[in-house]
Amino acid sequence: MNPARFVSASPLLVSLSLVAILAVVVAAASPDPSDVRDQLALIELTHRYAWAIDTVDRDELARFFTPDASAHYVEVGPKILGLDVRLEGFDEIWDWLYQGLAHRKGPAGLPMHYMSNHLIELDGDTARLRYYMHNRSLAAGGVYYAEAVRTPAGWRIAKLRLEEQTWKPEVYENTPKPDMKRGQAPQSSPRTPAGADLSANLRDSGHDPVSRG
Repeated sequence: MNPARFVSASPLLVSLSLVAILAVVVAAASPDPSDVRDQLALIELTHRYAWAIDTVDRDELARFFTPDASAHYVEVGPKILGLDVRLEGFDEIWDWLYQGLAHRKGPAGLPMHYMSNHLIELDGDTARLRYYMHNRSLAAGGVYYAEAVRTPAGWRIAKLRLEEQTWKPEVYENTPKPDMKRGQAPQSSPRTPAGADLSANLRDSGHDPVSRG
């Protein structure tokens, strides 16, 4: 073998080797596009939940939970509202949320929930989520823990737990307080969306909800 040819070829071989190694490293570090799509879908799902409870929209909320979902809403820290309720099945979750939110009408009483700081662990057709929640004026906030499953209709939440803190109890002083313990479903809970009236309230307060056309 001609030593001169070997020496001249060596930089090329080294360069090609480095390119190959770099390609392997980049491929290993790059997220799977399907994982990214799932993560974005799950984040949007949590925002859909916020819109559903703020507009008291049963159909929208049904796109968040599985029919047999379970939920646990519990107050941590100072016990201002006495919140500690476990719910089984979508109908029971909806009835309780309706009882707690539908009476809060008008710009002064309308809840506005925000979801952020999402951490998502994907495992095939299941996922675990952790994310923050706060409502307007930072009157209360907390951490949601959720378990999601992939269904033919998309991702849905099978288990949900909220650990909530109340920071401004004075916000609730003039607000009628629903029964925060598990009990009978409210007689006025509709089986059809109640979002139209509260959507109008959102518009009146300068926050027009996303059109669901």
